[in-house]
Amino acid sequence: MLQTCISVGGRTSYCGALNSAREYIHEKSPSEETKLIGKLLMMSTPSFAEINLAFQAVFGEQGPTSRTSRRLLAALASKSQRPDIAESVIQWMSAIRAEVNLYHYSALINAHAKTSQWVKSSKLLSMLLHDKIQIDKIAYSAAISACEKGGEWVQALQLLRLMLDGKVEGDTIAFNAAISACEKCDA
Repeated sequence: MLQTCISVGGRTSYCGALNSAREYIHEKSPSEETKLIGKLLMMSTPSFAEINLAFQAVFGEQGPTSRTSRRLLAALASKSQRPDIAESVIQWMSAIRAEVNLYHYSALINAHAKTSQWVKSSKLLSMLLHDKIQIDKIAYSAAISACEKGGEWVQALQLLRLMLDGKVEGDTIAFNAAISACEKCDA
């Protein structure tokens, strides 16, 4: 597959995931989202203003729908593994008072999990608990998986306990991630 690199404003763009993210979005959604993913991935770390311009160029003044933004965040998490951009998109959405819900945060937790950023996944989960947002098994499982990938078995077990204490039904992903984290420990 041809790798595309573009320089934007004198900064070198992120090249590695551009084509795979475009393919993923193209399979799953309209071309407007493909354009937006491409614009965001061309920026090494987009600023608020750059994200704003990218969204306006693709969606106009009204911005994306809640569903479109969830799909965008999922694409940033799955194929491109750019949780930094996914986090910037959520911050931008909050700033313009767009709906940001559990599904958006679950996509962001998953993006951090895919890059083994267990601290950020755990902090996001804690923030949701602090804000009294009902967390589902998808968000818990992603955070537990991040801990597993980061070799943090104690944190994985703490999150699993928190999940079960919160009356959230455990699933295979959460249990397997916690078991795998324990298997990897040095103790």
